[in-house]
Amino acid sequence: MTSKEEPASGLDDCRFLYDDYDGFESVESDGIAYGDSVRLWIAPKEGKAATLLADQLFSPALLLAESIERRTVSVAGKTMVELGAGTALPSLLAATGKGDGSPTLVTITDYPDALLMENLSMNVKGNQSGFLDGCRVECVGYEWGKDVTHLFNQAGYDIVVLSDLLHFATSHDDLIASTTSLLKKGSGSRVYLAAGKYTSEKVCNNFIEKTEKCGIEWQVGVNDGVWQGERKVGRWSLEDLSARKANVNWWIGKWSISS
Repeated sequence: MTSKEEPASGLDDCRFLYDDYDGFESVESDGIAYGDSVRLWIAPKEGKAATLLADQLFSPALLLAESIERRTVSVAGKTMVELGAGTALPSLLAATGKGDGSPTLVTITDYPDALLMENLSMNVKGNQSGFLDGCRVECVGYEWGKDVTHLFNQAGYDIVVLSDLLHFATSHDDLIASTTSLLKKGSGSRVYLAAGKYTSEKVCNNFIEKTEKCGIEWQVGVNDGVWQGERKVGRWSLEDLSARKANVNWWIGKWSISS
């Protein structure tokens, strides 16, 4: 994640940023369970975790996890990297093989802050017993826009996951530089981008337009606003989960034919 101490300038209404608003409480002392597949721990609301909004489980991560579980997002046999992962729910769920099969490599990253990485490492270690054989999971500190050599997987990754990162509007150029450096060149590579509707349309469009100039074309992801994933997620009801899903926009990116 970016190191900039910037306000999240892309937010239309900060009240709806935190998913504990209006009863969507996401902090549980023993972690948040996503069915029997994954258990997540949340970084405390202090330091970089608070500044970089890594102290919650946000709705875009839930939508992407549901998409993996329902096989709308295919991960079997692929390599994937998640930037600014926070709790890393989509990546961890993929590693358990609860989608269409197991990836071969999952690289989970967040800003290289001690508290953030400690929590992220705890989530990886706490779920590793459920990772399928043949799936290597790595946890790495990484700041957007910096050299990706230590993250690089040969020719790049088949999948890049960007979950709820666009509200850091002044860091778009750094995020785009990292995304385009990490995404493998080829027709089968994909970027899965999700943003809460609290991120302004103008800010989202700015990111989309800039990436299009870098050779990525986008398709809007379908969102029916009805939760169809794992029935037991934290303490949320199905109504809560549907409301959170409905509060997300998402896109699927790939290299354009001309790039």
